[in-house]
Amino acid sequence: MGVGRVDDAMAVIERLPDAIRESPNVAVFQAEFAIRKDQPAVAGRNAVLAARSHTSIERVRSMFSYLASREQWQSIADCDSPVPFKEFPHALMAIEANFKMNRLASAGEILKRALAQWPSEPRLLGSLYDMTIRGGGDPWERLLEGHLKVSLPVLDADRLATYIGYSFRLVRPDLAWMLFRRLGEMDPKDPALSLAAVQYGPVWFTFRKHALGMKAEDKRETIDMRAEFRKKINTPEYKSRWGGVPLAEDMLGSRMDRVRDKYLDECLAELERREKDGKMSRRLDMTFPVVLGFAGKYLDAHRRLSDLEKKYPRDQDEIVLQRAVLYDRCGQWQECYELLRE
Repeated sequence: MGVGRVDDAMAVIERLPDAIRESPNVAVFQAEFAIRKDQPAVAGRNAVLAARSHTSIERVRSMFSYLASREQWQSIADCDSPVPFKEFPHALMAIEANFKMNRLASAGEILKRALAQWPSEPRLLGSLYDMTIRGGGDPWERLLEGHLKVSLPVLDADRLATYIGYSFRLVRPDLAWMLFRRLGEMDPKDPALSLAAVQYGPVWFTFRKHALGMKAEDKRETIDMRAEFRKKINTPEYKSRWGGVPLAEDMLGSRMDRVRDKYLDECLAELERREKDGKMSRRLDMTFPVVLGFAGKYLDAHRRLSDLEKKYPRDQDEIVLQRAVLYDRCGQWQECYELLRE
């Protein structure tokens, strides 16, 4: 339908009584017309009205990509329906919208429905992590652990590298070790492996007490199990419970500063080699300035970030955050403040 016909149709609809104009079957047409004219607020408002009917809900969900691109997250969240999702991306956008609106209960309900429909879908791992880290508690952590194990064989290197960091930040080194081992099988020289040693070496054996069955007043209370692992890492009990602990010999040593320097050098050398061989990816491009920052090469890191701004214009938020971290690390707090205020 041409733009002129769309305008004519909208003019007719505008003259209808409110009860008809706001009915789902008419609202869905208004939402679709609004998308044609790039009117996101109008599209979102009518999508919510149309979502009340099971006959139009799939047409509404097909609008989620457009509404998300225009940041109409509340409208997507308000389009909740008990009708099962037919398309996985629609469920994922609905979960994200509820997270953005801080509706954790709704996000959790949709996530549970998605898990029931797509029990081995690895793209749900990010949402499971978000639910766990936002205070979802033990049930969500158990779901995350189970889904990680189910998804492990199909996770690519980028996702494995991401979830290694997620697991350490969740204070689940055992999950990080599992992911580390898998990435090591796929690519023993992946820079994410040596970078994990640099970033998380000091907490390589840090667990939450309650996760180990220890008494703790606060569920977030942690304990460094390094000394215990030194004594028992080679016992059948520990081998059975924990599997192989990656980099165990280095991580159980007494000179963590030397361990850090060793793996930092390895990481930089591997990144330089892959860049020379033309084997960089977006993840490795984004990793390079992080590693340079750890090495204290702040000017080189900033230069790389400037190059990345041109190469990845859609990733400005991540690049700005990296710059802010560099400023903070070298004591340029005013520059950090000004950057984040913009």
